[in-house]
Amino acid sequence: MRKNLMVNHGFPMSVNALDDLKAVPEALIDSWYLKTEFEADGKQLGFTWHHMVQPYDNEIKVSVESLFMDATDDIWLNNKILSSVNEENGIATDHMYCFSSWGDFSGDMNHMSLDLKIGENEIHMNFIPNGEILYNGGTGLINFGNTGSYQYSFPNMKMEGTFILQGHEYKVNNAYAWFDRQYGIAQTHTEENSFGPGNSSWLWIGLSSLQNGRGAVSLWDVYLPTQRHAFATFLLQDGVMKNASADITYDDIWKSERSGHSYPNIINIRIPAEDFDVKLTSLATGPDAEFVHEVKLLSGCQCLYHISGTYKGKKIDSAVDVEMIGDVCGEI
Repeated sequence: MRKNLMVNHGFPMSVNALDDLKAVPEALIDSWYLKTEFEADGKQLGFTWHHMVQPYDNEIKVSVESLFMDATDDIWLNNKILSSVNEENGIATDHMYCFSSWGDFSGDMNHMSLDLKIGENEIHMNFIPNGEILYNGGTGLINFGNTGSYQYSFPNMKMEGTFILQGHEYKVNNAYAWFDRQYGIAQTHTEENSFGPGNSSWLWIGLSSLQNGRGAVSLWDVYLPTQRHAFATFLLQDGVMKNASADITYDDIWKSERSGHSYPNIINIRIPAEDFDVKLTSLATGPDAEFVHEVKLLSGCQCLYHISGTYKGKKIDSAVDVEMIGDVCGEI
């Protein structure tokens, strides 16, 4: 067969969306993440789940975090597991399967499921990806200092199932969720990882359904020891991806008495290149949205914000989860 009759795979991406669903053996940090915002029974609800394998105290450990959110009643329930890899907490190596004492997450490109039980709080959800894939940076690789951050997302997964918060059961239909697959590989073995809690701080926002249930934007504001990187990767309806610098400012900043970190109640984001102009206002009225760990530098704040503004002239008016790790609004 002539070589020019070979199948054309197009532009060479830095990640393989199918193969990289399972664990990546050479990864320094390997993580699977879900987040969603939805309404049920007249309440603005949401949750996040994050399962990660990483080195900790000279040992490879499993870190699992969950956040149950009810913005209507100002409820923010953070939970965390930090465990050695064992029969109860870990990951499979030959397919995507994450398990812990809370439950498990599994699936493939066509279907995923999450089942968790943490006391009187539970999540039992099924997810159907719609075929859209957002590759951060356009290829799935962004270099932060000496660390390569590999990341891609299924930003508009159809979601249905049951959400139980403090014993109250909510049926969820016609909702959407964001799945994020991320892993980090240090570019050298002689330098300390520059992109990670303690060496950096960051804000991340994933906004789904930009136009008619399709399209998305992944937005970062990353603070390395000597640099700031504020930017976004847009996934358009036709599958085209665009990177653009972001102008992000913070207002109504509050300082935590528990961690000493500072976080904003108001976030203003302008991305002129994509005609994107929004304001985010925190729906949390107290400090409960902050999660504080024994290692203070691993602490952060995560909750729902109300987002309003425009994208290419179209009105945006919804709730969105905002993730902040480290002292995002602190001093240099």
